[in-house]
Amino acid sequence: MLLGQLKNHKKVIAFDSSVISLNYFKHLIERQDKGIKVLVATGSNKKDSEEVLEKFRLTSGNDETIIALCSDKMSEGVDLQLASAVTLLDLPSVIRIVEQRFGRIDRMDTPHSKIDLYWPDDSEEFSLRGDKRLIELNQIVESIWGANFQPPNELKHKHFSQLDSVKNIIKEFEDYVAEDVSWEGIHDSFQPVLELKEGKNSLISENEYEQYRNVKETVKTKVSFLHTKEEWCFFALRGDSNRSPKWYFLKPQGDKKVYTEFPEICEQLRGHIAKKNENLEWNDKYLKKYLDILQGMEIELLPPKKKRVLHVAEEILIKKIKTKAIDIQTKNLMRQLVQLFHPKKKSVDFEAYAQIWINQLQPYLEEKRNRYKTRKVYNLNNLKTKGEMDRINFTKQQLQKILDEIPVYERVDNKIASCIVGVPMPITNT
Repeated sequence: MLLGQLKNHKKVIAFDSSVISLNYFKHLIERQDKGIKVLVATGSNKKDSEEVLEKFRLTSGNDETIIALCSDKMSEGVDLQLASAVTLLDLPSVIRIVEQRFGRIDRMDTPHSKIDLYWPDDSEEFSLRGDKRLIELNQIVESIWGANFQPPNELKHKHFSQLDSVKNIIKEFEDYVAEDVSWEGIHDSFQPVLELKEGKNSLISENEYEQYRNVKETVKTKVSFLHTKEEWCFFALRGDSNRSPKWYFLKPQGDKKVYTEFPEICEQLRGHIAKKNENLEWNDKYLKKYLDILQGMEIELLPPKKKRVLHVAEEILIKKIKTKAIDIQTKNLMRQLVQLFHPKKKSVDFEAYAQIWINQLQPYLEEKRNRYKTRKVYNLNNLKTKGEMDRINFTKQQLQKILDEIPVYERVDNKIASCIVGVPMPITNT
């Protein structure tokens, strides 16, 4: 399989947790084709590890055909973007490790238009219990919060049958856990979320969770106000067919103004919510304050590449508008697009808007990379020079199509599923 990948990829990576397996794979590959360079990057093989780091990094300019067989020593904290294919020779039992393995090449500054990710499909005899658990847990994460990767459908349906609703997914998962007495628990990036309702240190009891989970009525938004020592606010935004649900924890007086990762949000919730917190009446002042903060941060909360492309696209359009050679109709279309970067009456789906501009500007970035075949890393910011802007041409048809396709939706406050507001105010006795 790995040799077959070399028909479409110059550099491929394969991960396995067993060093013995990696060395055996090298033996098998070299027995079939001695002309292929195979490196085994593990903690005990420093020479090959350093060679993989050097030849697979984005700026190396290396043009060799190489297969890198890696242990999880190479799955974290290193960039191997010259590879365009990753294979999992085994299936980890923890979501975080899968994310890290794929994350070595699935990065925002990848030079490849697409990358291939390969999963193991073991027979029933060799399939481990952890395989089934990983697929199921990731399915729960995807349905409730949004997962960072998607296993092939063949693996989902192979391991689990009831994938039609969150309720069935959780029920089948709980049944499976009850059957597997040897399993001691998975601790990964989503475990802190599960622990908000499970274990001795949960914020709510299992009984409370079950009561809310089984509510049939539709609640548009649940807002609570708590008396606390400092200002803070928690938002849970509902997802839809185009985006996953999101959590935010805002702390305007803190060193870090906004928290976006589940583990750190859970830590903040635990630090600010206690059994003795007293519920307060509705407080428009604080709610509006946090809604305005959240609305104003929509672009800043985007992933780095999407945030960057919006800034670059706006700057390019503004400079193009000042160009005398562009006709009035085209300039009017550009002005309408510039206004969408700072909408006043309607909200723009900035993630979708950013992707539109990535699709528009990526070909010009690729052309620049091909023009200057050096080790220098070029990103979207390199398109802001006068020379590069002169090469960028938007037709009226292109601009009108962007205006027609850009998703516009309700304000962010209409997407909130739940909200908890910490209000630092004195309680008066009556």
